[in-house]
Amino acid sequence: MQADLVLLVDEGSARYPWELLEDRWSQTGRPPAVSAGLVRQLKTPRFRPHPAHAIEPSAFVVGNPDLGGWELFPDLPGARQEAQTVAGLLMNGGYRVRDCIDEKAAAILEVLHKDAWRILHLAGHGEYEFVLEEEDHTGEARTDDKRPVPKRRKSLSGMVIGKNTFLTPGDVEQMRWVPEVVFINCCHLGKTGASRHGKYSQLAGNLGVQFIDMGVKAVVAAGWAVDDGAARAFAESFYNHLLRGGSFGEAVRAAREEIWSRFPNANTWGAYQCYGDPAYRLHGDGAAPARYGEMRYHAPAELIADLENHTQEIAVQVKEKAQAGDDEVLAEMRDGIVKRVARIPEAQQAVWLARADVAAAIGFAWGETGAFAEAVEWLDKALQATQGDCPVRAVEQCANFRVRLSAQKWRQLRDAADRKESEAERASLIRDIELAIRELDYLSQRAATGERLNLLGSACKRLAWVHTDAAPRLEALVNMANYYRQAFDLEAKTRPDPYSFTNWAIAKVLAEQLDPTRRGEWQITLEDDCRHMIDVARSHNEEEPNFWDAVGEADCELVLLLANEEITHDEAREAAVRIAECYRAAARRAASPREYASVLEHLDFVIEVGGYPAGTPRGDALRAIREAL
Repeated sequence: MQADLVLLVDEGSARYPWELLEDRWSQTGRPPAVSAGLVRQLKTPRFRPHPAHAIEPSAFVVGNPDLGGWELFPDLPGARQEAQTVAGLLMNGGYRVRDCIDEKAAAILEVLHKDAWRILHLAGHGEYEFVLEEEDHTGEARTDDKRPVPKRRKSLSGMVIGKNTFLTPGDVEQMRWVPEVVFINCCHLGKTGASRHGKYSQLAGNLGVQFIDMGVKAVVAAGWAVDDGAARAFAESFYNHLLRGGSFGEAVRAAREEIWSRFPNANTWGAYQCYGDPAYRLHGDGAAPARYGEMRYHAPAELIADLENHTQEIAVQVKEKAQAGDDEVLAEMRDGIVKRVARIPEAQQAVWLARADVAAAIGFAWGETGAFAEAVEWLDKALQATQGDCPVRAVEQCANFRVRLSAQKWRQLRDAADRKESEAERASLIRDIELAIRELDYLSQRAATGERLNLLGSACKRLAWVHTDAAPRLEALVNMANYYRQAFDLEAKTRPDPYSFTNWAIAKVLAEQLDPTRRGEWQITLEDDCRHMIDVARSHNEEEPNFWDAVGEADCELVLLLANEEITHDEAREAAVRIAECYRAAARRAASPREYASVLEHLDFVIEVGGYPAGTPRGDALRAIREAL
């Protein structure tokens, strides 16, 4: 393992010291957590939905609390020195620092809750499920002073901040402001394994996990007793990197590497369990985004996996990215593909890019961004390659992207001033789409699947759009309806697909617009069928949320709008508002540029092929929906 790694752990898997994993095939002898970044993320159902963070750069540092002579826990000069070092570093880094070093529990709790802290550093004794005995005065009044007061036992986990006093998850939960960075350098506070009684703990009893549930962005917790010098060196390196603008993941990796080199006889480098977003940076650091070119890939499989992850990221579009302008989002996504390809070792560029699996992964990524010309180019390379495994999906998507590219060119061409030249280009586009249909049809005859039949329906849909004469357009619409119906019937036994149903219904409605003699009995049950498919789409979306099922409800409402020849202007306006909001709600759930462009293209197709003129109820409603999107 050479690339950075994020481990998604739950209550069970978090018990294991993943940071100590070894790489037997490493030529350097370095553990994976040292040679590359390794950060955890916790899967938990508990979280604070809107945590309030500190606005100003502020830090609270606790070191070696005064335990009032509690003999069970000796003085910790190492924790004192660590806290002093950290406080000095943060102060020099421009932070307002309040430290509680060698102070009592009352002072620590008061300072913790009275102000907002961006960074919280805790260094001292920590205990997990510590059994504390205290006098029980909850019983009846005592008349015999000679009898001993009964003892009550309770189990506590947290940082020891005074005699019989712990900073517990309950104390943490009461904090009004949530820190962004929490560093817990206490023995056993990061521990999630067996208790002293041999039972596995509940993760919620852990201070570090409590901070994660509250919304802390980066948590570092020691999983076992650590060497004092190594612990101080880790903290110093970690904060130095963060204060210089480094990311959380890189700060963790660099700190582990430093103490692994400086303290070879201690395993402190692996003691720190670090939870959070590896790309997180302290606010106001002015740091540039992470550079992809810093690390080269070591094998084609790494590049392919990274491209597949990037393609999935494009497909789900993180909400923060969706707030930016479309051009900016597209540029960032496409730039991510270029930067990943640039990380191929220079000596291996030609060899790797000639591989079918690499070319296919690049093509799929370009296609998801809507860059169909680049997608077709790379998928063609994949199909012609002699090295590497080429997935069958490359054949399907190459044909699909070629059809989409033809439709894209047609939208640019149809308003051209030179009609003679545009007609020749249109004929070329028709040939390209028909070639793609033949390729998909061959695959479908060999092994029909819902996906392939849907792609055939989609290709006929765009063929109908590019045709301007009534007869070939009608033929394409009939074929479109047939393919989508086959796809729907094939999948209806296991999982009815609103996408294939609504496209079948749209094709039937538009074909009837061109040829009224095609009116059939299918219309009798159309409204009931659409209402049923709306329920199906909602049910699918609850089970497994996805863009196409979310769009299915809006598409069904669109079918009902088009099929209602008697609809009034007021009814059409109400339907337009409802349908537009359904489409927008689906897009807010996350849609790739390719997916969202399909919705817009679908509306343009219906408006143009259906020939619904402006000034009519359905024509005005369609244009209002399109404008709203």
